[in-house]
Amino acid sequence: AFYGGMSVASDMVAGEKERQTLETLLVSPATRREIALAKFSALALVCLAGSVATLLAVGLLSVARLPGVPDPIPGGAGLTLLGALVVLVVVAPLAMFFASVLLAISALARNVREAQTHLTLVSFVVLAPAIYSQFLGLTGTEGSAWVRWTPILNAAVCVRQALLGRLEADDLAATFSVSLALAAAGLWLSFRLMGREAILRRT
Repeated sequence: AFYGGMSVASDMVAGEKERQTLETLLVSPATRREIALAKFSALALVCLAGSVATLLAVGLLSVARLPGVPDPIPGGAGLTLLGALVVLVVVAPLAMFFASVLLAISALARNVREAQTHLTLVSFVVLAPAIYSQFLGLTGTEGSAWVRWTPILNAAVCVRQALLGRLEADDLAATFSVSLALAAAGLWLSFRLMGREAILRRT
């Protein structure tokens, strides 16, 4: 989700600062909150679309079992309609959280290059728990309480469980709650940043 939005996030606010088109947008009848919400919504949709496309590709590769292509899900995908809904419930608030982070970084940056630099650094933070989730089975910590309350890591675990046909209600509830709370906090921060003249005028 994060990497899907990275491609457009740097241009959302920082790009407009660089092109000096943000001033035109700010003097329009739309309020700062409406502008922030529109940009956030667009980013969230891009993040969500990226996640769905990736999951579809993984599912298709697992079902197709192409010769010479390793199975991305050992044992094959057991994704049911309920599992697909679970994945959507997990990924949607996470995409919203990522969108709010991406928008905040773009708003804080002076130009596209600075935004891309910050986004690259943050991407490593996002990538670390996702990679660690692949080794949980080897560490024996997959069912630990701290895993279900750790952002990104909990979502990766839930998606993996759904793809394998194993659904844990406690993990799902905790993951959804954490991601939704982070999304709300991130959106609030984005609204605050988009409402500050000093931030939007930084060049």
